[in-house]
Amino acid sequence: MGLVGTALGGCGEIGMCSKTSLGSQDSPGGQYSVEMVTAECVAASKANWIILQKTSGWLRERKIVAIVDATGANADKLKARWVSDRLLYVRTRGAPVWSFQPYWRDVEIEDK
Repeated sequence: MGLVGTALGGCGEIGMCSKTSLGSQDSPGGQYSVEMVTAECVAASKANWIILQKTSGWLRERKIVAIVDATGANADKLKARWVSDRLLYVRTRGAPVWSFQPYWRDVEIEDK
């Protein structure tokens, strides 16, 4: 993830952001979960985060894989849908994408 994603992700982890969940969904096999969050951080624009989490095994990591502008007309139209255990479709509907990671672990992420 780029510098923006690293900075915002770090701020969220130390409590400098307020976060509101927009929903979550488990992958078909239950190995991963995707959560969409609106984050308002100190000295930063309102943003939507797409967070992947490994939900099985001993190492249950979390990673912000996309950061999307949440101030425009399309901000509330963010969607995510599992196509398979290894493929996640994300729909930003024209909102500016500030950071996007097309792969995390063995999951491919596509903006559709």
